[in-house]
Amino acid sequence: MSENPYQAPQVAHEPPPIPLESPQAYAEEIRRQHLGQETQIKSIGTLFYLGGICLIVGYLGTTRSNSPEMRIGPALPVLVTVLQFAVGYGLTHLKTWARVIALIFAFLGLLAFPVGTLICVIMIVLLLLKKNRMIFSPEYKEIIAATPHIKRKSSIIFKIALFLLAVIILLMLLGFAMVMFYPKP
Repeated sequence: MSENPYQAPQVAHEPPPIPLESPQAYAEEIRRQHLGQETQIKSIGTLFYLGGICLIVGYLGTTRSNSPEMRIGPALPVLVTVLQFAVGYGLTHLKTWARVIALIFAFLGLLAFPVGTLICVIMIVLLLLKKNRMIFSPEYKEIIAATPHIKRKSSIIFKIALFLLAVIILLMLLGFAMVMFYPKP
């Protein structure tokens, strides 16, 4: 009796071996299997872009006031903003270094209770999932290059929400611009 009936089932997250008759079909199958995870990682990158935009808007709002944030100098907010945009770019292009920096930001974001904690827990889980490691591998980048025709379709609800978010951000920037450039009466 070689099988243990009490042993947990073993699940392999490694891609199956390449069938010799059709490497293109293999690449397409692997891409379709990981397309949801790829989209989730790229969505986290989009959140980092949004965080960078919010930091810029917040920085513009504090430049006219004598706030405590301005006493530490503008270098720290500028550095964090640049890092936010760099991580956003890295995650949307599936760079391994961006995953590490995003994890650091996510662990720091756990302190932003309650909403920031919830978002950062989700980010940490998605970035550390064993199945998502394949997405950052060089092999997966080759699969992406071999299958540019495979794309995830966005729902109309997502497109409408993204449009509304962009309008809100533009209105915030316009409001800050009016405060900055028009003198007080």
